[in-house]
Amino acid sequence: MGFIKEHGKVTVVELTELFSLSEGRVRAILLEMVKAGAIKKNGRTKSVYYTLE
Repeated sequence: MGFIKEHGKVTVVELTELFSLSEGRVRAILLEMVKAGAIKKNGRTKSVYYTLE
């Protein structure tokens, strides 16, 4: 959340590198956050990025 606040948006690749997690794990965490209404998914396929709700 702090990264998104600071940069305005975030991608799976950025979080994968930042936290040394697999892309699958990062996607699962982001999906949980989207379902909870904490963040919003924008774009499609390779151009997906996440912003604060």
